Amino acid sequence: MTSRFSSELFDHPQGAGPLEGAEAELFAELVPTAVRDALADRDFVDEPVELASAIDLPDVFVPDHYEPNYAYPLLVWLENAPLSQNKLDRRMRQISDRNYFGVALEAGEADTIEERLHTTFLSLRRRYHLNTERVYLLGSGDLGTLALTIGLCRPAWFGGIAAFSAAWPDAPRLLSQFDGLRGKSALLAVGEEDDAVQLADVAYGSRLLWTAGMNVTTVTASADGQSALLREIDRWVMQGIEQPELVC
Repeated sequence: MTSRFSSELFDHPQGAGPLEGAEAELFAELVPTAVRDALADRDFVDEPVELASAIDLPDVFVPDHYEPNYAYPLLVWLENAPLSQNKLDRRMRQISDRNYFGVALEAGEADTIEERLHTTFLSLRRRYHLNTERVYLLGSGDLGTLALTIGLCRPAWFGGIAAFSAAWPDAPRLLSQFDGLRGKSALLAVGEEDDAVQLADVAYGSRLLWTAGMNVTTVTASADGQSALLREIDRWVMQGIEQPELVC
């Protein structure tokens, strides 16, 4: 099965298994082992700058005319392989050149992705002014399925989840954090070349997420494929920021 979205935006890794458990607050229990003792009695936002600065940070898109007094949304792209700075820059500028930070994170092994999400966000948070309630996780194909799995199991981490040409996760207790999902945003997109099974997964997923109280947007690829999708991401994020009352 192929898709205009998945072929133009991302490579597809092999499917990853589900992630278990739940956290009460953003990344609070996911501090890397090497620094866990030092941070045992600290809140997330109080973690020392020197520890954050020691973390290797992937390429980051910094919006034009960055304003330190404004808390920016962050778009986190799950990737199968490292994404060059030029590709990340082009992708983000098609969405907006000044509204969002962007970072591409290599998914790797499912059992390490949570810690890498934490360390990446921690390092960014200490260097830039980011809005911790407006972090959006995005992926395509198997990575879209992984994004859904992580986002639905960890609703306190993200303001929204976007999955493109992604199969619905085959994971137990996927909506166990029902209360935390209410009011969150989801973007489900398919391409013109996706088959009936893919379309059925999007229809099923959108109904299920809606019943969980999420704001759900579904999109079908148009003739210009990637450009249309990237513009839709901008509309989707901004709608969630400007109209949070859509789900009450």
